[in-house]
This record gives sequence, structure tokens and C-alpha cells, in this order.
Amino acid sequence: MFTDGKDRQYESLMQQTPGIKPRVGGRRHFKYVYADVACEYCIHAKICKFIICPYIMDNLDDLMSDAAFITAIDNADTCETKHRQTLLHLQSLRAVVDC
Repeated sequence: MFTDGKDRQYESLMQQTPGIKPRVGGRRHFKYVYADVACEYCIHAKICKFIICPYIMDNLDDLMSDAAFITAIDNADTCETKHRQTLLHLQSLRAVVDC
């Protein structure tokens, strides 16, 4: 932009391609839910050696807003999934933070 003030708006308008509206906002971020990190989708499912699932830990920001994931953490003592150790770990971390 070479101009200042209200002329900047006109200059921006003149540089746009006719008939094409500019994007508003940024890209939409894919938000993971607990079903997305199921072991059946994992590339390491058959030879998984992880005690703590790295895919859950990497996507923790998204997963903490998923009600199913929060429920899984709350019921980690009785669950029978491969994620049990990860869920127990997160349950203990949450207990420490809540203190």
C-alpha cells in the first residue's frame, strides 16, 4: 500500500480481482475428538510400544473440550482400552492441578 488514511481503502479495493470476494478470517482448524485418536486408526496399532499415547498427548488442547474424552478420564479406573495408562496419567495430572 502506498497511500495513507481513507485512500488506503480505495487502493486495496482497486487491487482486488473483480468478482472474487477476499477471504475473511483465517483457516479453520480441525478439532480432534476422542473418537479420532482410537487405536484402530493408529499406524502403530499392531506394534504399539507406547505406555502413554503420544497422539492423545499431542492433541490434548482439542481433546480437553470433548465431553467423551473428559468422561473417559473420569472413568479411567474401570476402562479396558489401550488408552487406560494415558487416561490414568491424565487423571492424576488433573488431580494435582485441582489441588
